[in-house]
Amino acid sequence: MNTTFSISEVYKTAWDYTKKNIVFLLVSTFVFFVLSVILSNITKDGGIFGIFGIVSIYLYVIFHIGLINMGIIISKGNIPDIDNFKIDWLIFWRFVLAGIITLFFVILGTIVFIIPGIIIAVRLSLTSFLIIDRKYSFWSAIKESYKITKGHSFSIFGLCVLNFIVAIVALIPSGLGLILATPFFGIVYVVMSQRVLSMKKQELSKEVTPAPAVSGKASQVPLVVETQAEIEAEKEEIIKGVKEIGEKYKVSDEPEFLKKTEPIEKPKTEEVEKIEIETEKVADEETNNDLEEEEWDKEDF
Repeated sequence: MNTTFSISEVYKTAWDYTKKNIVFLLVSTFVFFVLSVILSNITKDGGIFGIFGIVSIYLYVIFHIGLINMGIIISKGNIPDIDNFKIDWLIFWRFVLAGIITLFFVILGTIVFIIPGIIIAVRLSLTSFLIIDRKYSFWSAIKESYKITKGHSFSIFGLCVLNFIVAIVALIPSGLGLILATPFFGIVYVVMSQRVLSMKKQELSKEVTPAPAVSGKASQVPLVVETQAEIEAEKEEIIKGVKEIGEKYKVSDEPEFLKKTEPIEKPKTEEVEKIEIETEKVADEETNNDLEEEEWDKEDF
């Protein structure tokens, strides 16, 4: 059984998604590149803290949030559109704060020694995805990313190295290859994140291995899952609720509607009584006529 995701499978899946939506991805990335070039030329004199420098940073963040959003939407079989770049200020500031804190830890690890910085960058790589897709707070996303990437560090690092090689190749034709490579890398990131989360979910849902057999008999220790306590608590709540409803609406052993009752006669209206009287009169007249006919027949006989 695989303990981590397949880099080749992630790349193949991401490329399939990219091909299906290539026009929109190329257009949106091209627009971003054009705006970035314009703003970078304007900010040469004003610096990064000038008005255009701030706009440039803002544009960068919005584009990357939108890129991950597009990847998530495409992975679900939907078609991306311009709405993916709409601003959600809560996610925006979580993304920025998480980026600053992550960068701080990476720089700190790099100063101590290069390898710790690389490890921290890899372990915190899912932070952005958790903020955008799962709506985590910035600190919860950082902690969760560090936890769920355990056991996947080498695969994530290998994927980053492969992306770097592809980016170098994409730079060869005057950098135009990056217009396609950039959204492709965004989708690769989304697919990778989904694979890591899916495998983590499978690990959590696995049953604990039963204790080894003793004296040749199979162990009778019940299998337990991590969320068993929560499941049992929900069961208790349901049973308690059912009992309360039963006590509140307690009925006799035999429901009232099954008990034998005498038929209830409906009160007769005046019209009904008149009809019955007329019917009786008609019936009496017919009986008398029959008797007279019988007497006549006897006399004739």
